[in-house]
Amino acid sequence: MHRIECGEKEAENMVFEALFQRLGKSLSRLEYFIPKEEYYEICLKELILYHIQEKEYEFANLFLEEYQLKIENKNILYHQSAVLLKGLLVYGKQKKIEESLCYLEKALEMTYKEWNNSSL
Repeated sequence: MHRIECGEKEAENMVFEALFQRLGKSLSRLEYFIPKEEYYEICLKELILYHIQEKEYEFANLFLEEYQLKIENKNILYHQSAVLLKGLLVYGKQKKIEESLCYLEKALEMTYKEWNNSSL
């Protein structure tokens, strides 16, 4: 556990399952472990990705709008996720590569401002 917490070791799914069992929870029932509102936001993100994959862009856009309303007062990572999803939606729906890349770059800059100057 210490090595996982310190980032020295990656936790495998089996470790998570064991931890959840000790808590009396099921990994497949994540909604019982996290607050209802947070679980709903996770579901919205999954719905957006699903509808983009299925080329159902109007549904994806509706769920993205709802997601953006839900995360208004959340931290930057939620907003980064929304911008990333918007970039995927723009590319999927309109095949606008340049506009999509702008969204993806903006998402990256939100948490890693120096990314463009780094040696990736």
